[in-house]
Amino acid sequence: MPDMQKKQDIDVAQTNQNLPSRAGEVIRLISNAELKADERLKDAEVEAKKIIEDAKGESEKLIKESERSADEKIKRVRSLTEEKGKELILSLMEKSKSDCEALKEEARARIDDAANAVIKKVLESWQ
Repeated sequence: MPDMQKKQDIDVAQTNQNLPSRAGEVIRLISNAELKADERLKDAEVEAKKIIEDAKGESEKLIKESERSADEKIKRVRSLTEEKGKELILSLMEKSKSDCEALKEEARARIDDAANAVIKKVLESWQ
């Protein structure tokens, strides 16, 4: 058993001697991990900024495209409205013309009656 005790003492002694180098290794690993985390954070920030800029550019494109599309629709609606308005005006003018002609015909048909009524009134007023 004394040999085993010596072996354990030697292992403990070697472990104690290795502690400073192990602690240094752990510190180095932690430092490397922190550096990598910082690099990843910086990379993520750069990537996030790029994504934001790309999104802004894309949204500006979409806004311009939407405005162009809306302008085109407005022009088409305006053109259609003007065309329909012209058609309606022409239709109303034709109806008015037709109504005027009908009134003229009716008045022409009664012109003799109207003239006779006027003559009758004039003659009655002289008597």
